[in-house]
Amino acid sequence: MKTRKIISLFFATIFTIYFINNSFVYADDLYSIDYINEQEKEFAVNNYMGNGIDDFKYKIGNIPILISAPHAVKQFRNESYKAADIYTGAIIKILSETTGAHIIYKTSTNGDENYTTEETEYRKKIKELVEENDIRIIFDLHGMISERDSDIDIGTGGNSHTNLLKQSYILQSMENSLINLNYSVNKYFFGGGPYTLSTYNSQVLGIPSIQLEINRKFRDRDSENFTYMVKTLTEMINDVYNECYKVQVENMKVEEVTTSSIKLSWDKIPGISQYEVYCSTDENNNYKKIETVTDTTYTHSGLKSGQTYYYKIKAVGGEISSLLMSSTLCDAPIVKLEANESNTIKVNWIKVYGASGYEILRSTSEDNEYSTIETINNGDTLNFEDKNLTTGKTYSYIVRAYKDINEEKVFGQNSNVVSIMAKLSTTKAIATADEGKINIKWEKVNDADGYEVYKSTTKDGKYSKVNTITNENILSYTNTNLIPGKTYYYKVRAYKNVDENKIVAKYSNIVSAIPKLITPNISLTSAKKKVTIKWKKVNDASGYEIYRATSKNGKYTKAKTITKSSTISCTDSNLASKKNYYYKVRAYKTINGKKIYSSYSAIKTIKTK
Repeated sequence: MKTRKIISLFFATIFTIYFINNSFVYADDLYSIDYINEQEKEFAVNNYMGNGIDDFKYKIGNIPILISAPHAVKQFRNESYKAADIYTGAIIKILSETTGAHIIYKTSTNGDENYTTEETEYRKKIKELVEENDIRIIFDLHGMISERDSDIDIGTGGNSHTNLLKQSYILQSMENSLINLNYSVNKYFFGGGPYTLSTYNSQVLGIPSIQLEINRKFRDRDSENFTYMVKTLTEMINDVYNECYKVQVENMKVEEVTTSSIKLSWDKIPGISQYEVYCSTDENNNYKKIETVTDTTYTHSGLKSGQTYYYKIKAVGGEISSLLMSSTLCDAPIVKLEANESNTIKVNWIKVYGASGYEILRSTSEDNEYSTIETINNGDTLNFEDKNLTTGKTYSYIVRAYKDINEEKVFGQNSNVVSIMAKLSTTKAIATADEGKINIKWEKVNDADGYEVYKSTTKDGKYSKVNTITNENILSYTNTNLIPGKTYYYKVRAYKNVDENKIVAKYSNIVSAIPKLITPNISLTSAKKKVTIKWKKVNDASGYEIYRATSKNGKYTKAKTITKSSTISCTDSNLASKKNYYYKVRAYKTINGKKIYSSYSAIKTIKTK
């Protein structure tokens, strides 16, 4: 977690604030008893045997320095438990916040990392951290008893400083920072034995390593000495970093890109003869050295088109550079057109790897003059609708992908040119049945000159044109003289006349309806205890049903069923004398044993004699 330090002036007082775990923490709070105890808690459990779950933990920092606390919990050595170097774990956790150093520390008791020649999991993780984070120096933090006359003892592998790997300026920088402490060098623990972590780090991993032994009186949470020691170690680590490891490549830039290569350049650093080039496709992880060069340019080839690459350059003997991002050019999109909407052409393309977006260019001229009509700012958007076009006119399109690099659009190769004529849209139709006829209506199509209506007696059969509408504003047609009870199917298409040619749209949805029988029109005459009902013949009817009630809104019962279509009257007898009766009639047609009915006639009433 990267630590950010913020200096703010408020009522003439300067506060130092750290941004830790997504919240702001005052520097003094880092040294409060509560905060220190919170950091030490995971080590102190089970009487400093640790949690028994994790062997160790680590935390990624942002400077090339690693701090280790292998004795933050008890260790097992020579068949017995060795006391923990208490508060060394809390110290390095606080140092990770105040310096940005990487840290690793033991959380469970099993073996002794500072007294073995085996490559334990703890040591393997240190090796991994070194390789993946370009660690330049390792501090191995331990504790010594309060009876020692040194506040801190620096172990460099002996008087010849074996573990510094001839980088004695590191010790000089440390001594300048520790001048106000009673420090010693290689007095009690020189860290140079064959079993120590410092020896492993320096002789196996090739990283300068220093064993720091902190006096017990500076590891007392209630003592001002604790705060003073952590602040001094913070200053020491920052000084070592700033003085020893901050030579950095500057003015990195991309000179040229293709679909498969990226050429880099940077400023020469006086006194530096070699540069290491690191690359990753992940901005924050997995950087690998790809080349060591003596020049200040490098061409990275054999790359994937549209892929983003992140580069860092390290001057050999210096610090790794800041980040430079670049990308190979995107491949050309594969484009397909659809002209299926009124005055609209839909441009589709296949997703291009790595694209941040796409640019659509259009031409309507024979000399192929293209202009940009739309920029798509989403690499996952794979279509665009070009609207308000002229029906019957041919349009040509080119699509090219781009990638956002350093706030600039870097365009890839152009697609193939694709052309298509703008067409009318497909209308949507509905059909409603009436007496002996069907009404068809449809939605207006922009830019149409008229419409054609087609009919069939089967849905998938042959359709014949039944009418051509020459007025674009007429949006309905009534098909008459139809057989009641029979199903009719219709579809409609728009057309436009262009240069003496008729441009037609796709057919609408197929709609259907069944014409109704004509509603009978009845008349009544009365006689003594009977009523005669008459009506006009209904074409295509199979018969009629006569219904009677004694009140207009009362319950109607079927009085007669006429089974001959030629019969157009009937007499309802055995009625009460001088009583009002109400009648209504409906025609029916029998189709495949099922009756299809007309609407009921208007209700008529009469009084018997």
